[in-house]
Amino acid sequence: MDALLQETRGCRHREYMTYEEEKAFLKRHIEDAQAGEFVTVNQLFEAYQKEIGRISTRDGFYYLLKRHG
Repeated sequence: MDALLQETRGCRHREYMTYEEEKAFLKRHIEDAQAGEFVTVNQLFEAYQKEIGRISTRDGFYYLLKRHG
């Protein structure tokens, strides 16, 4: 009965990284930017794909950036 009543809509069921892993990934690159290094979205996107080990969509990456402000 619990399986039928459980809400399954609206969450991130197929995530590449957990929220905490995403936060740590962005923190590393923000620290580089604060140290004076020039960081672009393209560089972040390529680093993200290398980190997860697969190809992802740019839209999904923009949602990641929006999720973390």
